[in-house]
Amino acid sequence: MSTLRKISVSFALLIFTCHIATSQQQAQKPTIKILSFNIYHGENTHGDGNIASIAALIKNLQPDFVGLQEVDLKTERSNFTDFSNLLAARTNMSSLFGKAIDFNKGAYGLALLSKHRLKKTIQHRLPNKRYRESRILIAVNSLIDQHEIQVINTHLDHAKSDKLRLVQSQFINKLFCNDSLPKILIGDLNAVPNSEPIQQLKNNWKLTDTQCSPTATYPSNAPNIKIDYIMVYPPNKWKIISSTVINTGEISDHLAYFVTLQLL
Repeated sequence: MSTLRKISVSFALLIFTCHIATSQQQAQKPTIKILSFNIYHGENTHGDGNIASIAALIKNLQPDFVGLQEVDLKTERSNFTDFSNLLAARTNMSSLFGKAIDFNKGAYGLALLSKHRLKKTIQHRLPNKRYRESRILIAVNSLIDQHEIQVINTHLDHAKSDKLRLVQSQFINKLFCNDSLPKILIGDLNAVPNSEPIQQLKNNWKLTDTQCSPTATYPSNAPNIKIDYIMVYPPNKWKIISSTVINTGEISDHLAYFVTLQLL
């Protein structure tokens, strides 16, 4: 074989090998399913327990991570049930509970459920004002197909004014938007899409709504505003495959929000 032909064949093999490697790398990029749900402290809108319905929803959707807000931990009103661990057991996931306040002989706060091993967990108190209910965020780091991501769950202040929510949004940006680690922010943010707190977050985070107009999530019996969100950071590291507000009926006073993402 001539030297020129050898070079041509070698070059063709190199192109073919590089193409296969690139295709394999693309195929290995993980798809991640996320669910956000304010579960109304374990009751439906009629005051009956809703944990069985929530567990069934999670099992049906098979999310990688679930961010839950308004979660009771062994309170008297919930018959001293540990909702976070109960849901984790029923859905074959691991759980992290974060206490926002002591309440009703137990605790009340947030939970994160995960299909994946929790590599690192953190909890932070959000900026607050005197006499306002304490608010927190919780976060987990996990490896998915050897890609590390961080998933954050929060529940912002619910006062009529946006002032405190804006400060809390600025705190979230300052805390998380200073490196290139891919992150997912889940939460009941108690703010509509055109509000100052959401616009502040959008300076760094990308909304996951695939509709031209975000679908309302509250109240569940006649939804007319969107206050439940899933966002991603940095925007150029994520592809939004789909997003759906699920008609969960009267399981809670909120509707669930479900998103499928791909890490780029």
